[in-house]
Amino acid sequence: MKTTRRLFLSLLLSWLVPVGALAFDLWVDGIYYNILSTEERTVEVTHGGGSNSYSNWVDVPGQVEHGGRTYRVVGIGENAFYRCRDLIDITVAEGVEYVAARAFGSLQEITKLTLPKSLTNIQGYAFADSKALKTVTINGVVSIGEYAFAGCSALTTVSFKGNVTSIGENAFDHCGALTQLNIPSGVTSIGDNAFLGCYALTSFKVSGSNEHFCSQDGVIYDKQKTRVVAFPNGKGGAYTLPSSVKAIGDCAFAGCKQLQSLTIPSGCDAIGFAAFNRCQSLKQLTNLARQPQVIRDDTFATYGTLHVQKGCKQAYLADENWAKFKIVEDAEDPQETGISRVGEETAVPAYRLDGQVFQGTLRKGVYIRGGRKFVF
Repeated sequence: MKTTRRLFLSLLLSWLVPVGALAFDLWVDGIYYNILSTEERTVEVTHGGGSNSYSNWVDVPGQVEHGGRTYRVVGIGENAFYRCRDLIDITVAEGVEYVAARAFGSLQEITKLTLPKSLTNIQGYAFADSKALKTVTINGVVSIGEYAFAGCSALTTVSFKGNVTSIGENAFDHCGALTQLNIPSGVTSIGDNAFLGCYALTSFKVSGSNEHFCSQDGVIYDKQKTRVVAFPNGKGGAYTLPSSVKAIGDCAFAGCKQLQSLTIPSGCDAIGFAAFNRCQSLKQLTNLARQPQVIRDDTFATYGTLHVQKGCKQAYLADENWAKFKIVEDAEDPQETGISRVGEETAVPAYRLDGQVFQGTLRKGVYIRGGRKFVF
């Protein structure tokens, strides 16, 4: 598992970037280029051998003329604008197909970027640690690499105008100002910890036409709602997983510091590694599975009270990791008892057990709603 160590991100980037060792082939209108193919006449933007090669405004064109030849600009190369702290604005023309590793890393003044429809690939660390970046508009069919926007602490808006296909591991790691993210229809894969440290993010919304994922209560599931993919780090309080859930994915709840209570349905038989890593406030866990799932010592960050069904305590105590909890046999499975627990009013009328419609605010007790008993 790749886990962000936020305090070392800038240092890590420094180790990875031998900027002074890179050269350039062309210099046209203030922009450095490397020739990729003389036959196809393609180039990518690079830098002049230092970490602050550009300043003020840069307009990356779709093609350049040099030596009587026309070259297509197909990419922004590795480290091209890395640490250009005096750069205040960049435009990228149609024709550019990729943004390479650290191409826009550690920029200090750039607040917004619009990427062209021709773009197909944003590589790892491409925008990492650009702390002033607030809005990004992605127009192309894009694969977003690992840590691509990690550490963009001011990033509030990511607009997918095109058709993003994959979101890599830790892609938006510690984008602390991001409050909502819409997952478009074309996304087929979401990496572990893709949104770790997004503590203002309280809800995900997945396009209804996405064939691989869906959202409910702001949580990302697979399309059939059998696997939990990602729980927003800013969502707190108590939460009950749908009864359809059979697996909790790797790192699915990692970083959810405000989550205090969770109910796992009886049909869930798998919990991924580090699923609840950094969930320090998760003190109440209800696990309705009669047989404990296999977990590792890194699955939970803390061990509070574990509520299980009657007759299940010994099975959980027999597992060295589940045994770290304080285990209480007081849980009931609604699928078996027909009793559901609810904590908020709905438009469906409630009836007392004597058959009379209940008027007013519900108080603690047993009621009938929608043909089923529930405890309030």
